[in-house]
Amino acid sequence: MRVLIRCDGGGDQGVGHVIRSLALAEEAMDRGHDVLVAGHFEGAFVERQLNASAARVLPLPPHRRVDGVDSPLPLLASHPADVLHLDHYEVGEELAAGLRDGLPGGTLLSNMEDGEFGRRPAHVVIDPTWGSEEAPRTPDGSRWLLRGAGYAAMRHQVTRLRGHTPDHPEAAASVLVLMGGTDPVGLAPLVVRALGGTGLSLAVTVIATGSNASAARDAAAGAPHLRVSVIPPVDDVATLMSEHHLVVSAAGTSVWEMCCIGVPMALVCAVPNQQDGYGRVVAAGAAVGLGGPEALSDTAGTAGRLASVLLDGALRRRLTGVASGIVDGLGAWRVVQTWEQAVAAGLPPAAPPAAWVARVATMDDARTLWTWRNDPVTRASSRTSDEVPWESHLTWLEAALARTDRVILLVRDGSGDDVGTVRWDEQIPGQWEVSITVAVERRGQSLARPLLACGEEHLRRTRNVTAYLAVVHQDNEPSRRLFTGSDYLPDLPADAGGFMRFRKPAPVA
Repeated sequence: MRVLIRCDGGGDQGVGHVIRSLALAEEAMDRGHDVLVAGHFEGAFVERQLNASAARVLPLPPHRRVDGVDSPLPLLASHPADVLHLDHYEVGEELAAGLRDGLPGGTLLSNMEDGEFGRRPAHVVIDPTWGSEEAPRTPDGSRWLLRGAGYAAMRHQVTRLRGHTPDHPEAAASVLVLMGGTDPVGLAPLVVRALGGTGLSLAVTVIATGSNASAARDAAAGAPHLRVSVIPPVDDVATLMSEHHLVVSAAGTSVWEMCCIGVPMALVCAVPNQQDGYGRVVAAGAAVGLGGPEALSDTAGTAGRLASVLLDGALRRRLTGVASGIVDGLGAWRVVQTWEQAVAAGLPPAAPPAAWVARVATMDDARTLWTWRNDPVTRASSRTSDEVPWESHLTWLEAALARTDRVILLVRDGSGDDVGTVRWDEQIPGQWEVSITVAVERRGQSLARPLLACGEEHLRRTRNVTAYLAVVHQDNEPSRRLFTGSDYLPDLPADAGGFMRFRKPAPVA
């Protein structure tokens, strides 16, 4: 598979666009794909990140815009690809037309958006903002929506550090101040001034350049109890994060790296496009919120908020516990697996036949369900392959029908015959795992896909559903085809038993 990644970064454009693009490039190359990263890049730090990557890199001049928008289509014409992935905020109407009419060579269009920023229709849409999967998104023809922090793409230098952070003493001794690529608002010196206002003896590392570096040193001069080291951006900032008791950071893409590692955070909402992610992370108790740039001007107030977390080891441990549950480090794997599946995908799944009806099972269906469950073919593809005794089945079914986190459906076709059963088990609130059994006498009639669609529709109408889940053995090719053909996407790699998990987001009204 040939992957063309178009992104811009460095300077005031946002280093995060480049970093997450390189994370996807890294994963794609690990899976044997050819990757070209193209864009206009600025700054020594970004240049070093690109040079360290094994991906081919194509530097582009500043935007050559058509009708005010930089078009990637000429680039695609000169560098054909199976996947064109965009990670920048320029939005062109021609891409919507390309999605409708087909991009050159049948290229799959993938787009990275951050809420409303950079939003455009695409075959694959990725929004790694935590909680974005719960927000309505106006339908625009996009087929696969990868939304939520589970799709935050992490580089290997981040994932290898997951869980490897220092113990948290009651009083923190070290702080890292990290305000993004160029810190255009000049926040780092304000943070140093506030740290000085805590009166605590701290070793403080500040990443800053130019006038911000000078201003940070000046702020430190007024606080002799601080041991301040001001350094330029480093290539392996993830290791630096993991070595400090607290990181004070802008609420950009580095937040997801700190979540993945498990780093205590105090966050500043530096620019408007960080507001949504900042608010959710702080509200969840994964970080201490310091507010926006204007709040940092209140040195005493900011010092008080910083002191409260610096002097409370239990609080910092709670912060890391919540944060590490937000990002699991599999985001890049999920995205690249989706690209692979989407490139090979056929037509979108059809709606269930209008004449088909799903109904909740009762004890009167016990004999039918027992017969289907004990069929040798069914048992061979189940996690538990033992035959179920009749009395055990009756006891299980009676208890199952009384549960609110389990739904057992029988599906009837237009002729009035039962074609199979669909069972849903709620794994976490809103996420339901499916189990399907086709009636023994109806096998070989391609009924599994409409059976699944009918079960999804019934569950959506009767329960709170944010996602449908399916667990399939990696060697069970018919089941894998069923779920991938129904737009279920890889969510967890195979476990020790060989079972993979697939996930399909439910529409958000």
